[in-house]
Formats: sequence, structure tokens, C-alpha cells
Amino acid sequence: MPQQSKLVSRGQASAREENWFEYMITHHRWVFCIFLLMPLSLMFDIALYIRNGLQFYMRNWAPKHHDAKVEDIKKQIREWALHDGKNKLCTARPGWQTMSLRVGKYKKTFRKIKLDLHDILSINTSGPAPSVRVEPLVTMGQLTAALLSLGWTVPVLPELDDLTVGGLIAGVGVESSSHIYGLFQHICMQFEVALADGSVVFCSPEKNPELFYNIPWSHGTLGFLLSAEIRIIPAKPYVKLQYYAFTNGKEALTMFERESRKGVRRPALAGTQVALSEFAEGRAVEPRGGKEVNGGTGGPTGKGEGDVPSPSSTSGGRVGRREDAGGEDAADFVEALAFSKEHVVVMVGTMVDKPTGRREAGKVNAIGKFWKPWFFKHVESFLAKGSSEMKGKDVEAVGEEYIPLRHYYHRHSKSLFWEIQDIIPFGNHPLFRYLFGWMMPPRISLLKLTQTEALRKLYEEHHVVQDMLVPVKDLGESLDCFEEVFSVYPLWLCPMRIPKNPDFRKHGGFIRPLEDGDEMFVDVGAYGNPSMEGFNAREACRKAEDFVRAKKGYQMMYADSFMSREEFREMFDHGKYDELRRKMDRCLQAFPEVYDKVSKAARV
Repeated sequence: MPQQSKLVSRGQASAREENWFEYMITHHRWVFCIFLLMPLSLMFDIALYIRNGLQFYMRNWAPKHHDAKVEDIKKQIREWALHDGKNKLCTARPGWQTMSLRVGKYKKTFRKIKLDLHDILSINTSGPAPSVRVEPLVTMGQLTAALLSLGWTVPVLPELDDLTVGGLIAGVGVESSSHIYGLFQHICMQFEVALADGSVVFCSPEKNPELFYNIPWSHGTLGFLLSAEIRIIPAKPYVKLQYYAFTNGKEALTMFERESRKGVRRPALAGTQVALSEFAEGRAVEPRGGKEVNGGTGGPTGKGEGDVPSPSSTSGGRVGRREDAGGEDAADFVEALAFSKEHVVVMVGTMVDKPTGRREAGKVNAIGKFWKPWFFKHVESFLAKGSSEMKGKDVEAVGEEYIPLRHYYHRHSKSLFWEIQDIIPFGNHPLFRYLFGWMMPPRISLLKLTQTEALRKLYEEHHVVQDMLVPVKDLGESLDCFEEVFSVYPLWLCPMRIPKNPDFRKHGGFIRPLEDGDEMFVDVGAYGNPSMEGFNAREACRKAEDFVRAKKGYQMMYADSFMSREEFREMFDHGKYDELRRKMDRCLQAFPEVYDKVSKAARV
């Protein structure tokens, strides 16, 4: 992959117009990053660690504080209404703090509502549907630290530490367990929302279902998310991860699709949208992990009573063999990295207890330690260790490891997938990892905050960050399209399920499975600098958007979108969303529609 020096060289002509500080930030960003942004990020992380730790141990007070904060938000909205509601509303959170590479122009003109909602409110580990209730600015790093210490986890936990619950609900969130549980929105059981008239409502599949099903992907255009109740499951301390390295792209995609589709046959979790879908079809629904765990807490090892059963996935020998043995053989985690069209590593993982015996214990790899290699580089190394081949329905792995669960969840955080190599090209060198790795990664928000205009334009014109959700049956064509228009590797391949909503015609929602009932999609993630000459970002994205729309897929809207309003509405179903906005008091006056917040024209 081209390094940042190649990207920056395209903008050297602008150096004469920059002062020396801007020049250093733009053309020698690694210096600025190592000696300023990384130390600042570390101090920020330490402060958050202390703050979140205190909040967790004082969590009994959080619901009372939450009620007071909600009253303040209602007051702010009512004050806006008293002043004739001339400007539309948005959160006061600065644009540079979001995960999107762009900053919404609307932040300059809309009336800002302060939402200081960073707390975990409650954790309920008893009953048939254990859950955690959190405020929208709780991050994935904060959530895993709290839940794993009690022996629990959320079924879908997107990997970057700084992703927030609110962003994953109002936007989208996917993880390598999404082939079973769907997107992050599909493990949510209830939302608390402040509406444009200053009222606060709770919504679920049973109560205010239209609002519940249209909040996801709405990007804050129906109201302000105040809290969410999310399904949790028992956690085991390790992930047994098997690596299947292919030099035959067709065989890799065959295995990837087979392993992904097994997730649909896994019995659904009670209380989730997937369970509602399967109950309507008369399929099995099992409340996995419904036992109370030691009065509500598990042990410090991350293991509690009622742990998730470990599906059988290995046979004897040095490494495992995957077979098509039905839904009970569905792995907990499935993902792949494509380093070219023919060189693909498929990874299949299952939550397990701590390995015993010298041989198995020797396979433990704490990949999250600062001196460890970047995960995508570690994965690529398996291509040199042999080649997995399909033998009928069996395939042999070339490697097997036990990775601590929290390390697995945040495996891509240290290198921001592979984006950090374009900023610090030597960042994976052992010497750098030992000297500076403990400060990695720099916070994305600080990287955005310190972008110069020249650097922003360089990234906009010569850099790709896109996630497209396409039917898994069209994955081969999708990879062909991505190679043609983006020419970026590696590509992240993450299977994801869009469960059928039995009440879709009644309640709506932005996304749905294919008309033939196929629920299995895959997130194709492209991040990096295109290797082709004459790359045109707008033309490339337009071609990819046209392809995805033709395949009835979806584009993640944190990235640049060049679709017209009509094309956007063709991709995302707005039927019930429009009805809801017209029906709710002051909604049209208070909030723009989604397109006006996420299109390329609405961002800088």
C-alpha cells in the first residue's frame, strides 16, 4: 500500500502557501503524531480510565444523575421552542470528536443541545434476557471494561475503542459476530428518546415500535437518544481463533460464505430483533445465558455461571478442521482480510475457557500488548505458513491461537485497522513498538482536530474510507468492483445479518433483507490510498455506490456519499420514516432529514 509520503507528494506544490507549522503537520505528520498527538492521547486515555472507573464503582448513583440530565435536556429543547424554533437542532458535541472523517456543516448554524451522557446506568444479569442500560456516549472500550469484569459481554461489539453506543445506533455498527446477531441495532431492546416537543418517550418492539425501528440509521433526525437497553450474554475469557490462508480467491469466498450462513441457523437470543423474526417464522429461540450470575456478577476472570456453550469446531491434530455440520457448528466470530483477489485469510473464532496443558497454553497470543505486531500484519504472516485447501466440505487451518477476549474485540484498534501505517510508515517495526507502542494509537478525534486544509484536501481527493454492505452471494462481484474503482488492499470482509422484520410493512426501517428472504450480507471495508494513477475519488465512489445500489446493498453513511437525494432514497427505505416525521410534533421544524446531514454536500 502506498505510504503517506506518496500521498503527501501530490500536495507538495501547496507547501509554499503554508507556514512551517502547517507544513510539518501536513508533510511530516509522523513527527507531529509521535511527539505531540500520541502523548496527548495517552493523557486523555488515562483521564478517561480514572473517570470511567469511578463512575463504574459509583454506578448506583448513575440513574439519579441520568434523570437530572434528562430534565436539563428537556429544558434546553423547550427554550428553543419558546424562541420560535428558528434554527434546527443538533447535539453540542464538536464534529471533530465523531468517528466520521468529515465535519457536518450544520454544526455552524444549528442550535446545539448539550448531552452530557457518558454513563453506564445499570447491568441486569438475571431473567431470560439479561441486559445493560447505557447512555449514548458510552464507548466500546468503556463497555467492554465494565462488562468483561463481570463475566458478560454484548453480542455485537464493534472493535474500535472510541465508537459510541449512540453512533452505532443512530448510524451503524458491525462486528465479526454479526453473522449471528445482526448489526448493533439488532441487539437493542429499548431506546429512550427526547422528541422535538420536549417530551421523552421509551420505545421498543412492543411500545412505540415505529420510532424504535426507525431510530437506527436516522442520524439524530427523529430525536435525541438518551439511553439504550442492550442485550448481553455470558463471556468466556478467550477466543480460539483459527486462520485459513488461501491463495485461491474462489475457495476463500466459498468457505467465508459457508461459515457466515451457519450463523442464521444459530438459535436466536430472547429479547432481540432476531428472536422476534425467528419466533414469527416458528423457529427456535433460546435465551442463552439466562441464569443469574452469582447474584449479578461473575468472577474477575471474565467467566460466569451460564457461559456461552462452545460449539464444537476442532478435530484432533495440530490445528482445527472446519466441517459443514449444521447450525450448532456456527462459530462465534467470522471475518476475512483480502490482501489481493487471490490471497485471502479467513478467520473463524469461538469463545472458550482458558486453555489448559502446555501445548494449548503455548498458543495463547495476547495480541493487544503494545509490543505485539499490528493485527493485520500478523494475519498476513499466515499466508507464508502454508495454504488452506478445500477438500470437499473440509478445510485445514494453517494456524490456531487463543486470544484474550478483550484483545480480540479491540484487535484492530492499535493500528486503526491499517490506516496508521499511512501516518507512521515504520510503526510496525519492533523497535518502534517497544519504544512508542505503549502510546498507540493516537486518538482519531485529535487526528481530525489537527488536520490542515491542505491535508484534508489530500485525503479527500487521494484517500479511500468506505464500507459497503452487499449481499454475500454477490461478494465475488463486489471484490471485482472494489479492485476496479478503488485498488486498495487489504479489504476487510465482515459478514452481517439483516434479520427479517415481521412487521416491516407496518413499522418500517431503513434497511431490510433481500426480496427473496436472504438475510446474509457482508461489509466490504476499503481504507487506504489507491494504488492506481489518476484516481478520482468522486468518480470511484459514484461507481461503487451505483454497484451497491443495483445489488440492493447499503453504504455506511459515516463515509463520503456522492448519491443524489433520489438515489439515497432508492437505497434506504424512507416510507415509515417520512410518515413518522410528519406525525411527530415539531419534528420537521427541529430536525433535517438524514440526507441533509450525511451527504458529501453537507460535510467538509
